[in-house]
Amino acid sequence: MLNTVLALWVFATLGAMLGSLMLDRVGRRVLLMASLVGLGLAFWCVAVTYRAPELEYSLSLAMFLTFLVVSGAYTVQTEVFPVEVKSFADGVAFSLNRIANFVFGALTPIYLHLGSIMQYLGWIGAFVLLMAVTALLIGIETARRDLEEIERTTKR
Repeated sequence: MLNTVLALWVFATLGAMLGSLMLDRVGRRVLLMASLVGLGLAFWCVAVTYRAPELEYSLSLAMFLTFLVVSGAYTVQTEVFPVEVKSFADGVAFSLNRIANFVFGALTPIYLHLGSIMQYLGWIGAFVLLMAVTALLIGIETARRDLEEIERTTKR
């Protein structure tokens, strides 16, 4: 178990590092959408491999992609919103993340007990893919643009 947890956090760290290096190269929106699609598929892989030896690999992939998503997601609200509400937007984003983590953490043992964990993970994967579509439809690219230009774009 210790080796598995160590591997998961190594992949999480690599995802965060790679994500922060890629933000300005590929763009926040592209990074966010691509990593959300990958994460949605990774949740499905975790569901499929739940009782298989490959579960450790699926979980490692999911951790990598989770932290790749976080690298892009936490920069958007600080760049897109006007100066007057940046702190509020950052607080809302952080709070929503904490609420989602709580709900996910609270529901997982229930679905494990009910024997429905594979379906639950499948639904989470679908939700994450919906988040990617949302980023595609309403997201704006902020990479390689100064904050004043972004603010002018969002005020239109």
